[in-house]
Amino acid sequence: MSREDQSRYAELDRDGVFCNRLSRIWSQLLTLQCTAVFRKVPEGYIAFIEEFPGANTQGATLEEARTNLREAVALVVEANRTLAREDAALSLIP
Repeated sequence: MSREDQSRYAELDRDGVFCNRLSRIWSQLLTLQCTAVFRKVPEGYIAFIEEFPGANTQGATLEEARTNLREAVALVVEANRTLAREDAALSLIP
């Protein structure tokens, strides 16, 4: 990010708009490519993301396993975000 952009976002911060603008910028810059693994088992399919410990699921069909895996990843990200915020809040306590 250029100095001009940093300055512009710093000005936005004083107006209370910084977080929303930065969030949109990060969402455009941050694109993760992960490995989704789907395995056929007698009961249907199991699925997991190699790069996201805890993001695993199952489904009767491949499509159901895909849908469930998207939800599992969202839940892992949400849980990690919550834990990080709690940890940050605790580190501010004197």
